[in-house]
Amino acid sequence: MMFKHFLLLLLCCGFFTASYAQTSEYETLAEQGDSLFKAKAYKKALNYYYKAIKANRGKSLAEHRYKMASSWAMLYQSDSAFVYLQTLTRLSGGLETYIAKDTSLVNLHTDSRWTTLLEEIKNNFKDPNVGDIAFDAAIDDPN
Repeated sequence: MMFKHFLLLLLCCGFFTASYAQTSEYETLAEQGDSLFKAKAYKKALNYYYKAIKANRGKSLAEHRYKMASSWAMLYQSDSAFVYLQTLTRLSGGLETYIAKDTSLVNLHTDSRWTTLLEEIKNNFKDPNVGDIAFDAAIDDPN
């Protein structure tokens, strides 16, 4: 009986260690992506964000999803930009105003999906069933 408890404890420790290692790898890769994003090396930044998401089992912070959408927009890849912006529509707290003013997304403004996206964010903000999720909330990968 004591051996079973010890084995269970050992298994739990291994699980938590592996979980922490994944988070640490995510943070390291995402920080590299952030540095590249800041340097306007958008394509390289995207590669690190994708690696970070993969290392974190398909989850990422909303901030990194937003930077991925911005990167795609700056690379004139509107379809990909909208995929990542769509993952953020359930966030509230002024996201509509922030997105509308973000100059990295300006080339999306003429796309018919832009108005729809802003309306969806606005409607979700008014919906009492949508929680006030922090901008650093973990979001599942849309791919």
